[in-house]
Amino acid sequence: MRRSPALRCVIDVAVRERETSKLFQAAADEAPGVVLRAIAEAVNDHPGVERHAFEPRALASSELLERGKLADGRMLLESSEARDDPFWAEHRAALGLPYPPQSPRTLQIITELALAGRVDDAERLYTERVATRQLEPYELEHHVRALVALGRSDDAAAVVAREPPQRRWEAQRAWMRVALRRGVEIAPALDRLLVARTDRGVDWIADGVIAAELIRFARGMGHAHLMAPLRRRLLADLSTAELGLDSEFVLASLADEILAHDDTDEIAALDPVLARSEMNVWKRYVAAVRALHHGSLPQAIDAIAAVRGSMLSVLYVRAWVRHAVAGLDDAVDRRFVATACPPGT
Repeated sequence: MRRSPALRCVIDVAVRERETSKLFQAAADEAPGVVLRAIAEAVNDHPGVERHAFEPRALASSELLERGKLADGRMLLESSEARDDPFWAEHRAALGLPYPPQSPRTLQIITELALAGRVDDAERLYTERVATRQLEPYELEHHVRALVALGRSDDAAAVVAREPPQRRWEAQRAWMRVALRRGVEIAPALDRLLVARTDRGVDWIADGVIAAELIRFARGMGHAHLMAPLRRRLLADLSTAELGLDSEFVLASLADEILAHDDTDEIAALDPVLARSEMNVWKRYVAAVRALHHGSLPQAIDAIAAVRGSMLSVLYVRAWVRHAVAGLDDAVDRRFVATACPPGT
């Protein structure tokens, strides 16, 4: 893929906002592997990126591997300066590369081995390194992920059932993400998540994670239609809630996903709830994502330019992904740069 001045512009914005590390997650659910690789290489080569803070190619590789794009993920990880770092042990395991045999990230390695189809190796490692010891409380989510990846749903359910409501919620969220990666037993996992949400009680910050990350991840994995019960439950609760900073973030993130899924009934239910929004920052965000999903690319670029705060670069990178997928038209590239990075910025 040829170099794009617009991509350099997006990274300039991210550097100014100190949000560079968020570009990969923002782009991953909408970008083909080759496009995310191009973003990672451009970030890696940008002189303004703080190299000590993270390794761009390794971070992008992690996003690709989680979405099953192993070939692109391997290319980035093997070219990364962090390729031998023990922190990336589970990613090396997923790719069939050597990993530290006594890694403290055993549960993560088991998860990735199982999801990569090496279930016998994962089971063996679980028997040798996990089944024989008492797990620490902080390992709950990793343990649930490993059990679900191994297909041991009954064992996972037994582990989760022993926990208090907030911990059950966190565990079910981890379970849901692995179910989406496996592509099986998604509906039962979602049912469990909805029950755990009810037991947990009102927590808009936790719901913000679901709306901004989990539902989007499901869309990126091709399972957006299966998340309709969660989208509709959130929207119903928002329709009667007293809106504030946290709940309006949930509403804006949910609007992004409803507009992306483009279900007529869901959009019809969304618009009256959006009309209750009183915070300009979220109104601008919704206008930007509406243009991203349903407007022309120039319209999306202009709408994003009106957004304020740390969301600017993550919206611009999503617009650039759409631009790249469409073929990197030179006129759009110039329009992008003129709007996002005018002279003097």
